[in-house]
Amino acid sequence: MGHLPWGISALLGRALLLSLGLLAGADATAVAQAPALHLRRVEIADPAGFQSSVAAFALLAPAGWSVRGGIAWQTAPCPLHMIVTHAAVESPDGSYALEFFPTQTWTWSTDQLANEVAQRMAAAGTACPARPAMNAIDALRQIYLPAFRPGAEVLEARGDAALAAELFRARQGEVGLYGAQAQLWSDAARLRLRTGGSEEWLVGGLTVMAHPVPSASLAMQGAIGSATALDSVMSVSFAFRAPAGQLDASEPVLSAMLRSVRINPAWQMAAGKVLIAVAQAQLKGAVDRANIWRDAMQEIGEARMQSWWRTQESQDRTALAFSQSLRGVQSYVEPTGGSVELPAGYASAWSNGLGDYVLSSSPGYTPAAMMPGQWTEIQPQR
Repeated sequence: MGHLPWGISALLGRALLLSLGLLAGADATAVAQAPALHLRRVEIADPAGFQSSVAAFALLAPAGWSVRGGIAWQTAPCPLHMIVTHAAVESPDGSYALEFFPTQTWTWSTDQLANEVAQRMAAAGTACPARPAMNAIDALRQIYLPAFRPGAEVLEARGDAALAAELFRARQGEVGLYGAQAQLWSDAARLRLRTGGSEEWLVGGLTVMAHPVPSASLAMQGAIGSATALDSVMSVSFAFRAPAGQLDASEPVLSAMLRSVRINPAWQMAAGKVLIAVAQAQLKGAVDRANIWRDAMQEIGEARMQSWWRTQESQDRTALAFSQSLRGVQSYVEPTGGSVELPAGYASAWSNGLGDYVLSSSPGYTPAAMMPGQWTEIQPQR
């Protein structure tokens, strides 16, 4: 994809993928008591980015849940802020939800004059936000809580080493593009929140690229020297909500949902090209985006487009990194090959070959007696 500041080439899919998707049943109180858990493919749409609605992401979600929000485009001085991913998949009564938040980027410098200029430009809407680099817990507290969870009570804060390591791996190859003295740092964390009768995990992961830039302060004095720029990207941010006392019990389903996320390769390619074109001042509007989408479809190929959901290999390792810290996931062998990870703790599981799965522990239960289609029982992977 080429190179842009803020790591678009390595982070585009990851930044938007987790910034998306949960349990079956007519209402949240029936989740644990339901005789079967029916998981169904849902799509997170980009309704207008390429002049017509396009599926940006897909994942397994319990039947009966609905998607709220999606992908939106906006004019912004930061390329990664142009694409706003704010979507949730919610239970019918809204008490359970998996919600994904927009990527946030900000800059800072060891040069105070550069910071003052950057803050003025940001206030005028002509530059990225200017604020000091910070760890993931502070970023969640200072940026995401005020914007998305004002008034929430923080019950617990903890780091997430697995997610931080994967974010570092995702951008490690870009360090050399910023110069021999550049350094990369990553961090991830989760906050346990309580709001009213609900609890939730608010999860965030960020990277900071430190690299040398000319010093504005020294230049004002007629001297030549360098300062260190600190470019921060909060590329992973989402929350999982459940009724108070039910959050921990819901982790198996959350883990399975995160592991099932798939990104549409044509959308990823087209969105990346748009952001690069914007950064290079070559984009002239929605018509150009439509042309980019057409070219991306041709480049991807129809066969790959038809199979992108069925690909069992995870296309986003950050989802795996977080979900591995949760509990209760079982791998099953698909009838057509490959495997799928579903919530553990059920005696039997079935697939209809179309992206739907049913799990149950009820003796004698079979989905064929209650649901249309052909269902094949799938076995745990040994």
